This record gives sequence, structure tokens and C-alpha cells, in this order.
Amino acid sequence: MTETQGKIYVTYKYVDGVHFFVAADKKAAGLCVAHKELAIAYNEVAEQLSKIITFNSGEQFSYSPAIPFEEFKKIIEAYQAVTKLASDYDITPAATQSWIYETIHKQGMETA
Repeated sequence: MTETQGKIYVTYKYVDGVHFFVAADKKAAGLCVAHKELAIAYNEVAEQLSKIITFNSGEQFSYSPAIPFEEFKKIIEAYQAVTKLASDYDITPAATQSWIYETIHKQGMETA
């Protein structure tokens, strides 16, 4: 049996050539993934969330992103293009947007 728990909000930010993913969610306290390659950082988030939640809660969960990598990459590329254009005209975007990791499954609850 699989139990779905909810969502963890993860924030993405690009800083000085490095892709950062962090979570302010209390359940994911300590999450900070960073890498120069977007795909590597993106794929590492699910693994690290699983480890952190297991450590913090004592129960084993697995995580998967709410959207596929290719879709996330398109969003980031579009955001970067808009940010560049805004910068060309001395306009500063107002906020960093969070995105969601979901499909949290509690493992080891198999029924006969």
C-alpha cells in the first residue's frame, strides 16, 4: 500500500553560474542542492529530499518532481530570457517563485 503525504515546496535560484534548490519547509529542513549543471541539480533534489525526510521523521518516503525536467528547463530558460530583457531596461523582477515537489510515498506499507 502506498500513502501519499503531500507536497514540499522547493525554491530554485540561479546564482553566479550555479543552480540552487532550497526548501524552507520544516519537514525538509536542511535541503540545499547546488550544481553548475541544471539537470544534475534538479535530479539530485528528489534523492536528497528522500534522505532528509527519512532522517527528520524516522519514516522512509520517496519523492518525485511535480513536473518533468524538460518542462522545468523550459520554464527556467523563459524566466532567464525575461530577466535578461528586464535587466536591459533596468527593471527588476519582484519575487523568486517556489515550485513543488510532490507524490510523496511512504514505503514499506505493503499489504498481503
